Order: sequence, then C-alpha cells, then structure tokens
Amino acid sequence: MQVYIVTLALLILFTYIFRPSKTHEGKRRYAIFSFILLGGLSALRKYTVGNDLHYQYYGNFIKYHGMPWKYIFGIRTRYEPGFLTFFKLVGMITDNPQAMIAIHSLLVVGVFIFFMYKNCDDLPIAVYLFVTMNHWFQSMVILRQMLAVCILIIATEILYSKLPMLVRYLLFLGLLFLATSMHYSAVIGIVFLVIKNIRFSKLAFLISTIMGYTLFVSDAFFDWVMAQIRDFLVNNHVYAKQYAYFSSQLLDESKYTMSGIYSFVPYLVTFIFAGILLMGWKVVVTIRPQDKNELSHRKIEYCGVYSNDFLMYAIMIVVMAKIIAFSLPVFSRFTQYFMPFEYVLLGRVLKSVNSTFVRRQSIFIVYAITTLAFIMMNSNLRLNAIMTGTVPYMFFWQ
Repeated sequence: MQVYIVTLALLILFTYIFRPSKTHEGKRRYAIFSFILLGGLSALRKYTVGNDLHYQYYGNFIKYHGMPWKYIFGIRTRYEPGFLTFFKLVGMITDNPQAMIAIHSLLVVGVFIFFMYKNCDDLPIAVYLFVTMNHWFQSMVILRQMLAVCILIIATEILYSKLPMLVRYLLFLGLLFLATSMHYSAVIGIVFLVIKNIRFSKLAFLISTIMGYTLFVSDAFFDWVMAQIRDFLVNNHVYAKQYAYFSSQLLDESKYTMSGIYSFVPYLVTFIFAGILLMGWKVVVTIRPQDKNELSHRKIEYCGVYSNDFLMYAIMIVVMAKIIAFSLPVFSRFTQYFMPFEYVLLGRVLKSVNSTFVRRQSIFIVYAITTLAFIMMNSNLRLNAIMTGTVPYMFFWQ
C-alpha cells in the first residue's frame, strides 16, 4: 500500500511544481509525468497484482500467444477474437508475458492520460481521481474491457472531430465493432451516437434525479425494476450466460457497504452539481456578500470538444447503472465506458463556481474524501482482494 500512497503524494507534489492550471506547458509536463508514473508502475508490476491478470490473463497469454491465425475465430474460449488477436500480435514480438503486461499498461494509461489532457479543465484532479476512484486499479484487472474502453474513447473523440459527418460515423461504427471484439459489453457504445444528438433539458435533470433517488431509497420500486431487467436479460440469448455468471457473485448487502456507496456517490454528486451549475439555473455559488451580484451564467470557455448535454447523459447512465448493479452486478460492466467523462464534467463544475475560495475548498474536500476512502478500502486486504487484488504492490522482479 505504501507504493500507492507515495504515488498520490507525488501527484500532489508535481501539481505544485508544474502548475498545470497556469500554463499549457505546465499541463503538458504534468500529463507526461502522470503517464510515466502511472504507466510505469502498471507496466512494471508483478503478474500477481490484479486478480484477473493473476488467475487468467498471464497464463492464457502463454497458452494462446502462439496460436495460428486460423484458430482466432474458431477456438472455444470465453475470450473474444479481438483480444486473442491482441495476444497474437504481442506474441509476434515476444513470448514474454511481462511484455504483454507492459504493452497493455502503457497503451491503456496513455489513452486515458491523453483523453484527460485534451478534455479536462482540471487535469491534476482528473488524474488523482483516476487513481483514488480505483479506475487505475481496474485497468490492472479487467484487461479485455479496458482495451475496449480505450477504443471507444478514441471513437468518441472521432465522433466529435471536424471530419466529414459520414466519415466520423463510419469510423465510429468501425471502432465500436473493434471494441466489441475485445469485450462483449462494448456494444453499449452505440448509446454514444444517441446522447450526442439529444439535448439534456432541465426537465430531464429533474426526472432523472427523482428516479435515481426513488430507485435507491425505495426497496419496492428497486425490486420491481430489478425484476423487469432480470427477465429481459434471462430471456436474451446474448446476455443470459453473462447474467448468470455475474449474478453468481451477487452480494445483496453491498448496497449499503462503504465500497458500495463509494462506487456511485461521487458520480451522483457531480451529476447534481453539474445540473445546478451548467444548465442555466439562476444560482450564484459564493460565500462572499460582494459577489452576490455576479451572474452564475457568466461566459466560461471549457476545455475539450464534448457538449455538457453529452456529459450529463453519460454520468446519468453511470449513476443509474451503479444503483442497478447493487442487485445485478452485470450492469457495473457497462459503466466503464461512461466513467471517464466524470473527469471532464467535474472539471467543468469546479470551473463554474464563482468564488475562488469556494472552488479551492471544494477541490480540497474532493482530494481529502477520495484519499481517505481510497486508503481505507484498499488497506483492508480482504476487501481489496475481492475488488481488485492490487494490494500489495510488487515489482515483477520481486
């Protein structure tokens, strides 16, 4: 656990050294430092760091990397053809499984850091939350899905690019197909095409907030929704097997545990404050009387290409799916594709706060609470072993 605590300390230290919020060069240097630090630690970790890596991917790379191309689509395995192709391509370079770990780690962390560098108004807090929200740990565990997530991140970047519309949509669909070949759950990426073109209104915000609250506090409503979803999944030949697999891991009490709450409350808080600050409500966030006449809708230029509507829908999906996942864990798989947009939306929320004092205090609270939760959860070796198996950290030569 000491390695991870030092990592958090270094991320904070270099925020003050590079001052990424002040200059573009500082932001670029902080992004490079973050990539080297997080990517390096992921790449140099022992195969025992990360449950799925330890019990699946390490041994299966040795088993499948030399497989002839003609068997990629025909072999009976729970791995999708795209991921077997990843094994094969790495195997053409080297048969060392540690090289596979390093290539995967640098690729995944690189895509995430570049995404945050390009789109986040507050890069340091985005990178910090990438660690403390256990997203970094997930990248060391769910190797197939993280490759799919990275492909869809690239796909959404293309979707918002300035290329001709037909080219954008064709490239997006091609990358969506590639992501699905890495992990079946990436099919949810089709939702990005929908939410890109739908305005997130105040009414949508109010309705989704009320529904989310009711879903969480009302056992009767929650059970009814679960029954409808369960029936749909069980009767769907595509997801029936996956539903049975994930439901076997069900922990009914998880809804009210610390890890269960922490898995969705930060997204809920961001969603609520984004709805208040970014949607034109006449709200002034300040504690200083002389600022009361400031306009809450002052002109602000945000980093990145994503619309606030797109980001609001993305985080709304995360919140709803996280609540449903308390009963149907399969839904937690789908949230991975929308979670990166939390970092973008949170930066915009903080930038929208009028008072510098309130903004700084808010940032401090975010750092303090997420750090405390991260340390408390992952210092519990039994809990960490269930969630990710990333503690203790060990270098590959140990």
